[in-house]
Amino acid sequence: MDKFILLFGFDDEKGREQASALASKAKILDIGIRAVGPDRYDAPLFSLTDETPDNQASSNHAESMHGAGGRRKGRGTPVRGSLPCRMLVLGGIEDADLDFLLPMIGSCGITQNDLKAMLTPTNAVWTPRRLCTELAGEHAAMWKDRR
Repeated sequence: MDKFILLFGFDDEKGREQASALASKAKILDIGIRAVGPDRYDAPLFSLTDETPDNQASSNHAESMHGAGGRRKGRGTPVRGSLPCRMLVLGGIEDADLDFLLPMIGSCGITQNDLKAMLTPTNAVWTPRRLCTELAGEHAAMWKDRR
């Protein structure tokens, strides 16, 4: 499996610099960096990678929810625009690599406030918007409990 990090919301100058720094460092672990623009925020996550969902049920689920082209059926053109947060989605990365990768991410100025997730068979059929909403809720609950 290809190792990659999808970046969402790194569109400004600072974000592009952070993405470039992360790409340089991630080469050590043979991890590719892919910046995803707002025009793809309504496509299923698996369509933004070279991977496909792990099982046919996930693929069928994606088509039934979004249609073969990744657009939501019955709702017209998907809403475009930015996400309410920055987000990284990691795919194909082993636990052992995470021990090295997470400090690398932090050393590039990417903070704990930037949402992070592993690509899974469940969330692979979600859109970046849905994943961002789910993660933001979990992140808020986690930090609320730590206060």
